[in-house]
Amino acid sequence: MYPKQLHLIQVDHAKAHSAQTLTVPDHIVLLFQPPYCPELNPIEQFWQQLKRWLQWRHFDSIAEWQDAISQWVKRLTPRQVPSLTQWGWLVDALCVAGI
Repeated sequence: MYPKQLHLIQVDHAKAHSAQTLTVPDHIVLLFQPPYCPELNPIEQFWQQLKRWLQWRHFDSIAEWQDAISQWVKRLTPRQVPSLTQWGWLVDALCVAGI
């Protein structure tokens, strides 16, 4: 979608993230995290915040649960998402690695 920008895609070692043959364009870097290290995956912070917001709430239907999640996502500001998913130390480490 943005072929002139560098894109980092962090993946764990789940079977769904493996392929026998895969051609990755030059502007995309696959960053594999060590096995069993969810704390290194920035998206885990996002899920943790969502779980905190949902805890102790009761839903009478899946539709109510989905609506609550939609409301939470809509409340996120453009500053909040990067603060949950972008870590300065990760960017620094990639720069040191020459990525």
